[in-house]
Formats: sequence, structure tokens, C-alpha cells
Amino acid sequence: MFRLWVLLAALALAAAGGYLVHYSNALPEWTDKAKAERLMSADMPGENLSRSAREAYNDNWFREMDALRTSKWPFFDLGSGLIASAAMLAVGIFLLRIKTVADLCNLHTPRWHLLILGICASAWFLRGQGYAYSVQMDYNRHMFAWWADSIGLGVGGVGAFHLIGLIVLTPLAWFLALRHAPLPVGLWVWRQDALIASCFFSICALAALWLAATDMLYALQFGPYRLVPAIWLWIYGTLCVRAAGISKFAPKVNSPQTV
Repeated sequence: MFRLWVLLAALALAAAGGYLVHYSNALPEWTDKAKAERLMSADMPGENLSRSAREAYNDNWFREMDALRTSKWPFFDLGSGLIASAAMLAVGIFLLRIKTVADLCNLHTPRWHLLILGICASAWFLRGQGYAYSVQMDYNRHMFAWWADSIGLGVGGVGAFHLIGLIVLTPLAWFLALRHAPLPVGLWVWRQDALIASCFFSICALAALWLAATDMLYALQFGPYRLVPAIWLWIYGTLCVRAAGISKFAPKVNSPQTV
């Protein structure tokens, strides 16, 4: 019955998202298309202008462009994000074999350490792709002045940030939490006999989940729906790393270890 309710909730999210996307398709992008096109081809600020004058020119350009925008893209972004979330919710409940509330409470990590590491690395990689896609979307929606820097710089910056993050976070998660952890272990584990580890890894998990929450708000508000699968994978991977880290520093028990 619990699975049925979750699937109905996912269906409701998908239906609401589908309606918003359909409604957005009927809306024009601009309240005054001719004026918007004139602004898109406006002269760039003169090189002889002072820095403050150039900033005022740019601010005025963005202000005028924003005043001409309709609700087309906000409706589309929210709708597509809801559809993607519904899909991930439905897929997740089947992959994790959740049928009842008890199944949810008794979830365990995978037994393979490298699988958890792969889930986290994939989530981070997909996050980078999602934000790079967001830059491309903003460009297509004329969120940047034509005289601004190339979007290649933005995409390159996103890629560099996530590459460095992958290089730093992957060995950190492996050596600090996953390596030699006795898996599988309960996903919601809390060990009083390993209180420091339980607190430390739970605080780290809360920070990572806060990042996931801000990403979800960004995806629903600004539209990179490709970010949504990364968010759900990140949440699951974070919970798995937390559980593994706590179990690693808990008093040893006779548990099978599989790499």
C-alpha cells in the first residue's frame, strides 16, 4: 500500500508538471517581442565609458529585458523539474524494492564499496552536466548580453569546479568512510557506541543534503531538469557514505566485507 501511495504521489507530480509544461508552451516568451529584439541587438557600452557608467548601462539592459519576460520559462522550469522528480521517485522505489514503510525504515547500503563510490561520483558528474546545461539554457533564453564573455568560460568554470571536486571528494569518501567498512549496513544507522563517528558523519551528511536541497530549489526555479537525477543520486549516495563511515568506526562485528 505504501508503494501505491508513493506512485500516486509521483503520478500527481508528473501530472502537475505536465500541465505546467503544456501551459508554458502556449505562452509567448516576451510581452513585446519587437522591443526585446531591439534590446538583443543593442549597441554595446562604449569603451570610453567609466566602469560605473558601464555597470549602469548593463544593469539597465538587464532590467529592461527582465521587464519584457513572461512567465513562460518559470512555468516550464517548474513543470519539467516536477516531471523529472516524479520519474526518479518512481524508479527509486522499485530499484530499492520499497513496498512498505517498514522496507523504507530497513533500507541497507549496497554490499559493494565501489558501487557506493560510483553512485557518488556519477551524481557529482551529472551535477556538473546539469549546471553546464543551465548555462546553455540561459544563453538560449537571452539571459546574457551579446557583448558579455563567451558562455564557454561559464561552462569551462563549471567543468573545472566539478573536476577538482571529484578529485578531492572521491579519495576523501573512500579512505575516510568506505574503505574497510563492514557492508551492508542499515541506511539510518546510529551507534551510541560510536557516538563521535555518528555525529561527525551525520553532520557531513547534513551539509551534503543541504547542497542537494539548494540544487533542487535551483532546478525547480531556473530549469536545468537534468540536475534532478543527480540530486536524487547524491542524496542516496550521501546516506550510504554516512552509514558506511559510522559502521567503519563502530566496534567490530562479524560482517562480510566485499569490495
